[in-house]
Amino acid sequence: MKNIREIKKANKGITLVALVITVIILLILAGVTVVGLTGEKGLIKEAKTAKELTEVASLEEQIELAIIKAEQKHRNPTIDDVITELINNKVISDESKVNKETGAVHTYLGYLIEGKLDDYIGKTSTGDGNNTVAGNTTGNNITGGNTSGGGDTPTPPIVNEIQSGEIVTGDKNKTYTKNGTAIIPVGFAIVPGLDDISEGLVISDVANDTENVGNQFVWIPVADETEYKRNTTYANTGISSKAYNDTDYLPNGITDEETAVRNAKGFYISRYEAGTERTNTLVSKKGVAVWISITQETAKTTAKTMYASNTHVKSALISGIQWDMTMAFISSKPRLDGTNKTYNVTKTDSSRHVGSRVTVAGNNEADRVCNIYDLEGSACEYVAEKNTYNTDIPFVFRGGSCISSYSASNRGNDYGRANSNYSFRLALYVM
Repeated sequence: MKNIREIKKANKGITLVALVITVIILLILAGVTVVGLTGEKGLIKEAKTAKELTEVASLEEQIELAIIKAEQKHRNPTIDDVITELINNKVISDESKVNKETGAVHTYLGYLIEGKLDDYIGKTSTGDGNNTVAGNTTGNNITGGNTSGGGDTPTPPIVNEIQSGEIVTGDKNKTYTKNGTAIIPVGFAIVPGLDDISEGLVISDVANDTENVGNQFVWIPVADETEYKRNTTYANTGISSKAYNDTDYLPNGITDEETAVRNAKGFYISRYEAGTERTNTLVSKKGVAVWISITQETAKTTAKTMYASNTHVKSALISGIQWDMTMAFISSKPRLDGTNKTYNVTKTDSSRHVGSRVTVAGNNEADRVCNIYDLEGSACEYVAEKNTYNTDIPFVFRGGSCISSYSASNRGNDYGRANSNYSFRLALYVM
């Protein structure tokens, strides 16, 4: 018979063997698990592959959407047109991410996608007024569209990040997107706090112009589908239906108003009525004397002088159609004036017609809408428009004055004479 000591010794040996076997089994299982997770066909590898395939598929879809947008905007889009949409859609950060010779796209996630832009390599646009060959705009030799040159087609801007208050430098205008799309010309900056396109984006020729030091203008977007024509339903329809563009109002470099505006997808209107400071220097500034007692013909000539030497923008007397486009923009949704009252371009409001004489620009917050001042009150404004309603007094003015009860959309006619209650307003064309 075994004694107690021998029995305990045997049991201890069995326990150690079992423990060793258990550890070996656990190690084998762990190895199998690691291989299953990290091996050539492991779960982690497969999950990573699935993620990459999903991201690539999403990027390819975004590229295809950008191509569709370019096709919608241009009759015969080039690779530059597609690149612009790729930047707008955040697929790439800038145009250097696309190889224009191979069409390869280096996306923001680091993937290289090829074969999507093959149809646009070296393509020349001949149907929307842009003569662009392999991304290089040739300037005034336009072979398609509605113009024969002269700068009506703006150089396609480079789409980059632009900060409010920052003057655009270099030789290319930039595009800005916030609830719409606007072109910010070289030499101008977005006024901080006034950067929402849908509410009236404001630019200035002075950086960080929160103190209204520089000349300021408001972007009026004109989408492709917008009917660019005179509105004949506003007050005094007899004048409206017989109105036509005046002659010689366009600045050098612009041969057709509609083409220039459509190509830029909009234009700028001076934020204030024309002002004068020092020795008849034309300005668009708050708090300066409104330029009154000027004939329509003189206003037409003077309006072209503000940026005569600038190659990126040109100023001109605003046309009747541009005034109507401004009214349409204001009326595109309910708007409030500077005193939080509803602003209706077809109705008059006595709070906007104050005083017995015109004083300074931007003086009445009740007469501010979409960041534009003095449309209904202050002074009536000559535009580049005449009419055959009455050939003796063919010159057309818009809006109202401090002593009148005309609405902002009103169209009236006059002799074109110098009058203490008449002024004018500018339009800026982006080149």
